Amino acid sequence: MIFQSLIHFLKLIRWQNLVIIIITQYLIRFCIIEPMIYSLGQSAGMIFLLQMSSFNFFLLVLSTVLIGAAGNVINDYFDLKIDRINKPEKIIVGRFIKRRVAMGMHIVLNSLGLLIGAYVSIKIGIWKLMLIQVFAIMSLWYYSTHFKHVVLTGNFIIALLASIIPLIVGLFEIPLINYRYGNILNEFNANFNFISYWIIAFSVFAFIFTLAREITKDIADIKGDEYCGSYTIPIAYGINTARIISMVLYFIAFILILFSWFRFLKDFLSLFFIIILILVPLSITIFKTYKAQNRNQFLSSGNWNKIASVGGILFTLVARYIILH
Repeated sequence: MIFQSLIHFLKLIRWQNLVIIIITQYLIRFCIIEPMIYSLGQSAGMIFLLQMSSFNFFLLVLSTVLIGAAGNVINDYFDLKIDRINKPEKIIVGRFIKRRVAMGMHIVLNSLGLLIGAYVSIKIGIWKLMLIQVFAIMSLWYYSTHFKHVVLTGNFIIALLASIIPLIVGLFEIPLINYRYGNILNEFNANFNFISYWIIAFSVFAFIFTLAREITKDIADIKGDEYCGSYTIPIAYGINTARIISMVLYFIAFILILFSWFRFLKDFLSLFFIIILILVPLSITIFKTYKAQNRNQFLSSGNWNKIASVGGILFTLVARYIILH
């Protein structure tokens, strides 16, 4: 009984997505920020280290995961009518977990996430950063209750929150590094801006991939959304228009990835892994989006989007090697 309840809870919070959040934030820290400050320190004849403690960073990641889990719970709570049409076999709330219990989970997870985030913000001396957690909690609530059913708005909010996942690592780490080593860097006319550019690049791609996937998901869920009065892009402008918008976003991502390589990298190793990890899955995503005719086919397109997204995250491992060598 307890084991089954745990399984239902893990499905409700979408544990796979939460694992991706954990991996993303740790890879941004240890494969982008750490090797870059180490490399810059070597050029100055010194050793630069991360300034946020491992425990505080763990708490930051935990805060992100708890708020993300709470968002998944409340989304399923308010999506019950839609899910009964789109995916009745996957319903958890009201079937295996009582609605009042789900709401209680949402409150507890959000409260813990906010408190932990506030603690970390105060601990590192930048209390205003806790506003990120406040923004995420409010955005996920209003997304589930209202904005999800408003054309493009809901898609934009989820894409924005996805882009914050890698960005928040830099927002917490870089000010501490600047405070510790800023004066030293000034002597060498150097700064940590290039770290921000890398992190922003990952955030931009997370935004584009998520926005395209959310639009494709709206196409797959059009039947239930129509029944419940939602006004998503495929409902407002038609499935073909939504398909075109999604594909345009994919092409923009494709072009930006190639431009980034030609402009900043230009090495064979990174090109090889970009093609294998990102561009091939992205090309399959584009093809499947173009050919999709039913719900399962659009969902398959979204799954390949996730594969390309994970490939982008794993590229940080290649980036670490390139930076250090």
